[in-house]
Amino acid sequence: MFIALERKGAVSTAALQAVCAVLQSTRPWHSAIDRWHRGDAAGPRWRGLGLTWHGQPAPDRAAMNPIRQWARRPAAARPPSQSPRARTEVVLAGHRLRFTAEAQEMVDDALSVLVPPCSVGEPVAGEPGWSVHVALASAGRGRPRRGQPVFGWADIGRRLEIIDAADGLLVFVGHYRESCAETLIEVDAQSRQTRVLLPPGDGPSRRWPDWVGRMFFGTRLLADGWHLVHAAAVSIDTDVGPQAVLFLAGPYGGKSTLAHRACVELSAKLLSDDLVLLQSRLEGVVAVGWPTRVSVPLELLDAATREKASAGAAHDALVDGHRRRRLVLSLPEYAAMFDVERAGPTTLGAIVVVSPSDAASGRHALGGDGKVSADRLREALTVAAQVPAQRLMMLDLLGIAGPSAPPPWSTKIAQADLLTGLRDAEVAVVGVSVPEMSRLPSRPVWTALAAQVPWIMGSAS
Repeated sequence: MFIALERKGAVSTAALQAVCAVLQSTRPWHSAIDRWHRGDAAGPRWRGLGLTWHGQPAPDRAAMNPIRQWARRPAAARPPSQSPRARTEVVLAGHRLRFTAEAQEMVDDALSVLVPPCSVGEPVAGEPGWSVHVALASAGRGRPRRGQPVFGWADIGRRLEIIDAADGLLVFVGHYRESCAETLIEVDAQSRQTRVLLPPGDGPSRRWPDWVGRMFFGTRLLADGWHLVHAAAVSIDTDVGPQAVLFLAGPYGGKSTLAHRACVELSAKLLSDDLVLLQSRLEGVVAVGWPTRVSVPLELLDAATREKASAGAAHDALVDGHRRRRLVLSLPEYAAMFDVERAGPTTLGAIVVVSPSDAASGRHALGGDGKVSADRLREALTVAAQVPAQRLMMLDLLGIAGPSAPPPWSTKIAQADLLTGLRDAEVAVVGVSVPEMSRLPSRPVWTALAAQVPWIMGSAS
């Protein structure tokens, strides 16, 4: 887009440069131009520069845009679908998000993914940080005019096309998967609400509301200094209350295997088998499992469960020359299939660092390595924090659930705070050496860990 300005009298080059600086620094830039169009809220940066738009006065773009007209209508004049019958607020780490919908089942779809780690909050005075309204698109709804840019994730087929962005309203057309129908997503900054209009009869598209919720909470937790690691975690009931166990390992190093075994064998509750957020607090280090899909190695499943698993949900991988197959499930599917409970934020009680045994050592049995040194723990956490793609998937880069993502805290600063918190809270950090990773599903790992973490089998005793 080109903006042409003409001088009115003597205007210095510095004044012109000031205008350009305002255009470049204002987020979003089109909002500054809109204010110029309307002639209001310009502020001292615009006034007195002797500049006008080149050519005729700008047209009222709002009058030309039916989507923006609809958003500006008072609530009483909007369609009945905007008077929600279902309303639920969810809370995580001090942040509150409200879901509304025409029917409770449309809210339940999002809650089944987000709760836990979120909890359903009691009604409180004041407005939440943001709200998400879910509705079905009208049968005869016109298709919005396509525009650029397109924002997408090529590996999973998710795509967002930006249709319009002005006057506090951001409009997208989304495809949750490549084969999915279009979903209209409208972000209204004035009412602090994201409206998700789902295509009827398209199952995968019903995931958009929980995706918006994940953007809301992920952005805010990372901005608050939570430390994201590639790890698995479970919660175990002990005599002193729930304690979280964090499993650190390399790729295909046993994280998912140990998390699933703990849930099945120790009646542990699942936080996550892939991504965990950690934060040091006065009462200790708190772990939050991020709601991602669960990958269960097929060798952990009995014949009956394997038959239940659809072939399309199994993923293959080659690890150290061994072919490994995993069953990939959503969190609600995993909980229902294996009768596993999920847990919200939990105080961290132990960290298990899993590593393969050195072949030269001659060790053929799984062994506990005892307490892990501070240097080894720092190295394991540094490796686990190298998740740029996952971090970007959590950040609301487009402002779909509120103001666009602020820069997260430095991972180095967050890790330094975390290491101090782990030491102050006296979190047990133990190592396990595995001679042959393919045999981990049947190794007596809990017995090996019990010498250093005696409460780890507490819920099974």
